[in-house]
Amino acid sequence: MEKDLKMEVFASVDTVKPVEFHVYELHVQKIGNTYSIIRGVAWKLRNWNQAGVFEDGNKIYATEKLQEKIPNADFTVEYEGSRELPVLENRRIYQELIKYWITQKLSQILIFGKYRKYSCKSNVTSKWIMTNQGFETFSSGTEKLVWNGNIISGLLLWMMKKHI
Repeated sequence: MEKDLKMEVFASVDTVKPVEFHVYELHVQKIGNTYSIIRGVAWKLRNWNQAGVFEDGNKIYATEKLQEKIPNADFTVEYEGSRELPVLENRRIYQELIKYWITQKLSQILIFGKYRKYSCKSNVTSKWIMTNQGFETFSSGTEKLVWNGNIISGLLLWMMKKHI
């Protein structure tokens, strides 16, 4: 069975506008790498709640108010309220927010009215690619990406360069 690399690229001409996030402070008993701990806590909160949960190494931010008590958790989070975060100072949070929005929208797309085009959590992958000619695929028999016979020399990933 041949395995091909398949890729779909998303771009936008819209500028990223500030968004209001729910802000939480982390309280934990562990002593160790604080960045590793806060990432692990954000991951647990993301799995437990149906919301976008992000971190900046100090605080946890969510698109919706979170359930703060998680069974068997070795941490507590304290709700600090909601506030609008400036885009340029919080670039990493907004990058993750855009990925979250994209995966949320893509999870609603159906093929032939009944099959989910994407069933993804954090990776956007599929064998289907919608172009103006219909559904197509990217494939790679070598280390280069080929699309409609044209070689694409690099990976085109996020639209963040121009808009943040």
